[in-house]
Amino acid sequence: MAVALALRGVAEWATGRAGWREDFDRAMAMASEFDPNAKAAVIAYKYCLAIPRGAVLVDDAVLREIEAALVVAERSSDDMGVVLLQMTFGIAQIHYLDRQRGFNILRDLRATCVSEQFALNVVPVFDVYLAREAAEHGETELAVHHLRTIYAEMLSSGNYGSTDLAVAALVETLLARGASGDIEESDTVVGELAATVGAEGAWISRDLTVMRLRALLAQARRDEPTYRDLRDRYRAMANDLGFEGHMVWAAAMA
Repeated sequence: MAVALALRGVAEWATGRAGWREDFDRAMAMASEFDPNAKAAVIAYKYCLAIPRGAVLVDDAVLREIEAALVVAERSSDDMGVVLLQMTFGIAQIHYLDRQRGFNILRDLRATCVSEQFALNVVPVFDVYLAREAAEHGETELAVHHLRTIYAEMLSSGNYGSTDLAVAALVETLLARGASGDIEESDTVVGELAATVGAEGAWISRDLTVMRLRALLAQARRDEPTYRDLRDRYRAMANDLGFEGHMVWAAAMA
């Protein structure tokens, strides 16, 4: 029941419905009382999807909560719970405190999943983050190549659930590179992401990502009126939804 509530919370924030925070709180209370493995799953669902998509902001308390659950999970035999929490902790580190530690965690976890043929469905998410790491270390061409490949493989395999992460990483890397054709390629993949939003229904988290990326595209084109309009709409939408990460990203836009 606790895990079901957590999954409902994910569906609620992703589609912009109210009540997701309360569902996560109820799920945590139930899991903490009865089952440490369920608690691990609830924490992973609470943060692993929401942090990179800007619904939840990481702070010291969130990191402590994830790390404490990870310690408990590592004492049990629930391998999936450990993988989910290690992934969650690595992502939280990248988005808040120690990016390199987070990248290292995801790299090691990816190697384990591949060698043991376990939880392979999350490997593309690891790859997106490791491509971001390459870009941050100045390996922009390699990062672009990897992100194009990751995105294409997601589309060909029907793994649309993480295409928003791949598109955001690819667009941000292309716009930072600023080579010939990068704006046009970025516009194409953002349009493809927007189309998947329409196909899958009211995925508000993707709508926000599309709006943010389109604002960045307008800025790259030096189209100030369009940029200001999209930026302001993005800020208003993030604030209305209470998506803490997007609120911070929107506030940082000039």
